[in-house]
Amino acid sequence: MAHYSHPVELEPEVARQAIRRIRNTGAQIRMQAPLVRHVNDSPEVWSSLWRTGVRLGLIPYYMFVERDTGARNYFEVPLGRAFAICRQAFASVSGLSRSVQGPAMSAFPGKVQILGVIALHDMMDRGIIDALRRAGGLVPMIDPEEAILVCDFIQARDPAFVRVPFFAAFDPHTTWFDQLRPALGKERFHFEDEGDRERTFPLYTLTESLLN
Repeated sequence: MAHYSHPVELEPEVARQAIRRIRNTGAQIRMQAPLVRHVNDSPEVWSSLWRTGVRLGLIPYYMFVERDTGARNYFEVPLGRAFAICRQAFASVSGLSRSVQGPAMSAFPGKVQILGVIALHDMMDRGIIDALRRAGGLVPMIDPEEAILVCDFIQARDPAFVRVPFFAAFDPHTTWFDQLRPALGKERFHFEDEGDRERTFPLYTLTESLLN
């Protein structure tokens, strides 16, 4: 596994020679990195990184969301923007670079991937939404225009959760898994047991106070 955060890291001849020597042993090298504000928070940087890596024989693997530790306020990227950067970069490269997964968060329940941002009006016709409201089949508090984050688990502590989509309320300021809240009027996510939030929130608050 190789960590390359910017294509300039692949420019020096000594770096390319190291890659050749490792690959000459028969080993494969997969490349991954976090999305870091002020460093690589643009689709152009990522598409260039993946293209350059593929030309050198590397395999794009993960785009990670910056972890919620240390001096993250300066480096973190909101999840909605992280998805937009990843999608634009992904759309601009060939299939050889599309082995990459992300943006992903390595959180306690597993490795979570942001699949997209969508709203109810994107999934069904306005007439159907109005008919559901009249029939009482759509909770009045649900706004069809409200954006929703679509996520899933690439890996999970419970294998039953892998590749099962779940929906989180979209917040333009959310930067990490712990800040996600269920969408569409649900009280908790399908992978949460009753009382999970009450047990984990004090620990999260303590961590926040220690870091700040």
